[in-house]
Amino acid sequence: MKKLATALVIALAIFGAGTTAKAAYDWSVGHADMQRTNSNIDTLVTRINSLKQDKNNAQRSINDLNNSISNLQSQKETEEASLQQQIQQKIKEGNDKVAAKQDELNNVNRKIDDLNAKINDLKQSNDQLGKALQDAHDTAIKSEQAVEATK
Repeated sequence: MKKLATALVIALAIFGAGTTAKAAYDWSVGHADMQRTNSNIDTLVTRINSLKQDKNNAQRSINDLNNSISNLQSQKETEEASLQQQIQQKIKEGNDKVAAKQDELNNVNRKIDDLNAKINDLKQSNDQLGKALQDAHDTAIKSEQAVEATK
């Protein structure tokens, strides 16, 4: 029985040593896995933080670009309004010049009409004067003929 007990103790000791060695190996492997997992988590956190920083930088760039676009749009609208105002001013100036030239033309046409009316009046007066002279001449001839006839 002592031999059996000794054999059992030896078997248990060998089994225990194997179990302890296995447990030590498993603990070592598990510990290494935990260290790798923690390292991977740290790497992922670093990458996530880097991506967050990249995202924040990109968002700032987008905001800056949107502000630039807004500023350029505002500048464009201001310049368009200024150009539109200049165009309207030039159109008004052109229209004013056309109106002034039209007034000049109307005045010249009125003068021409007045001169034509005076010419027509003078022609009519000249015609009447010519008729009066002709009548006077005819009357003078008639009176001379009458004087001649009564001699």
